[in-house]
Amino acid sequence: MTLKEALDIKPGEIISLVGGGGKTTLMFALARELASTGNGIITTTTTKILEPSLSETSLLLLETDESEMIRLILQNLDRYCHITIATNRLATGKLRGISPELVVKLAELNQISYILSLIHI
Repeated sequence: MTLKEALDIKPGEIISLVGGGGKTTLMFALARELASTGNGIITTTTTKILEPSLSETSLLLLETDESEMIRLILQNLDRYCHITIATNRLATGKLRGISPELVVKLAELNQISYILSLIHI
């Protein structure tokens, strides 16, 4: 059984991962599985995340302007079906996440099948 089947994930859903331990590993494992079918996948956070390795994501986009971020995603999604997005790199080496409002805007785009996001409550 795949993660998608086990979690009953459907296209168009926003998958939010919350809690302690294993969120990032699960997010990238699920993204890898979903991207293998050619779907447009966005991985992100609304908090902070370690920068993903090349084996974890096809493309990393850093952009503070939300309109420009959407443009970059749409420009690159056909070439890289899995894109990780954040606003910028912090001095700690982590990436600063995006706003919850941008997550909602991305969910409205037909080109994106799944959004996986680490969130802080």
